[in-house]
Amino acid sequence: MTTISDTVRKNKVAVFERKLSKGTDLLNIDNGIGPYYNDTESFVKRLSEHLKIVTICGKDNLEDCLPYETIQQNDAEPIKVKKITTASFSGIDTDSYLDVAGFVLADGTPMILAFKKDCPVSDPDSVEYDVVEKKAKSEKTNCIAGFYDLNGSKGPNKFGKDIIGFN
Repeated sequence: MTTISDTVRKNKVAVFERKLSKGTDLLNIDNGIGPYYNDTESFVKRLSEHLKIVTICGKDNLEDCLPYETIQQNDAEPIKVKKITTASFSGIDTDSYLDVAGFVLADGTPMILAFKKDCPVSDPDSVEYDVVEKKAKSEKTNCIAGFYDLNGSKGPNKFGKDIIGFN
């Protein structure tokens, strides 16, 4: 049986993913996805032209974007926010990603992400659209890995609960 909190969580995830997808779609159309960035913070600054971002944090001040000191994991030691410097939180090959950056959306959603070094250049004129889903069909979100917190500073600040990872 699905509880109200499960339904609310699923809806929040869907809303966030739509916002992020729309921002990256617009950035892609603006020819801004590709191997143009020396660090993830530069990518986030460019993304902020297409996504309502109120705060951007570089790798040295991520704690300014996340309102807590640690992130809980299921069967491992908590992750200290100050110690996050790579995409290692995502369980992927971190060598193919740049350093991390953080940001906070206008609705208060905090996020940490890493940009892929060899992200392919997309031709904005060749983007196909899914008429039913009303969004671009592309691989552009394969260029980022990260996580976001559905409820800000409220607990439990745990992966798989209120902190959602993607790559």
